[in-house]
Amino acid sequence: MVLLENLIENISDACCSDGAKQSVGKLYGTVSASKEDEVAAITEKKEETANKEVAKNTEKKVKSAENTAEAEESLKTKNDGGKKEDSLEFTENHMKYELSKWQELPEKIKKSAVALGYKEETWNSGEWSDSDYKWWDNMTKSEQTAAEIIGWDKTAWDTKYEDVNFSHLPQHVKTAAASVGFDEQAWNENSWPEGTKHKWWTELTNEEKGAYAILGYSQWTWE
Repeated sequence: MVLLENLIENISDACCSDGAKQSVGKLYGTVSASKEDEVAAITEKKEETANKEVAKNTEKKVKSAENTAEAEESLKTKNDGGKKEDSLEFTENHMKYELSKWQELPEKIKKSAVALGYKEETWNSGEWSDSDYKWWDNMTKSEQTAAEIIGWDKTAWDTKYEDVNFSHLPQHVKTAAASVGFDEQAWNENSWPEGTKHKWWTELTNEEKGAYAILGYSQWTWE
């Protein structure tokens, strides 16, 4: 574009008649207007892209706030002892019976624990069974079924939901995470709450142990 403008100016200077110069001037004006239109189009495109990015980021922040508020509301309902439609209470099954002694287990849970290789001594001491060393897909079908009866699923067993976006967590897991200090941003960035990240398992309160059991932790996987 610059070379073309310089060429037009040189042609204009070389012309003798005013009429020729006027024609060249018109041509120069046409080229300049075309350049201005091009610059305006580029500027408009950049502004449109920037506005879309701002809108996208705003939508993400709103969604993050909604997810965190949902988890906090569910936690508040649980703590207040209130009843809320579709809210989930923490159950022994959600906590995988992690805080229950062998003698407190229902018979169905005992049988499932035995199928996973536990016995009373190892269950009460929190020691691992042979199945605990396996990935979910390496377990037998009967072991997977026994684990599911106790309260496990593949994601909790293999990764403790660490690879799941906060917005996609089951509601009871969101609530458990919020109860120990996670919000959506902290969870997705794997930023652990200050209140518990430096504690040993024995230093956690029963409520904190229960929440982390819901996420898939036990004394042995915690420490």
